[in-house]
Amino acid sequence: MNLISNAKDATKGQKKREIRLSLKEDGDKIIFSVTDNGKGISDSLKNKIFDPFFTTKGMDHSGLGMSMLYGTIKKHNGAIEIKTKPGIGTTFTIALPK
Repeated sequence: MNLISNAKDATKGQKKREIRLSLKEDGDKIIFSVTDNGKGISDSLKNKIFDPFFTTKGMDHSGLGMSMLYGTIKKHNGAIEIKTKPGIGTTFTIALPK
């Protein structure tokens, strides 16, 4: 839910807001992706996304959502990848063992 909520926030102000969810099997893994056509993420912010308490949303947010997501994925022997282009959008891809 955190990825979808972040995608919703990232697409605010777009003429046509797009958030796509994808789920597929790939060998012994399940691959889940969330793609948006939002503002994208700069390289400097991309390197901080999974840090505890990091947020770009202000004091009303804890900055724990993405770090908890990362911890949960790692605890389940999974991986997460970010592909982003500022001004174009972002895709988060999660791979988990079946």
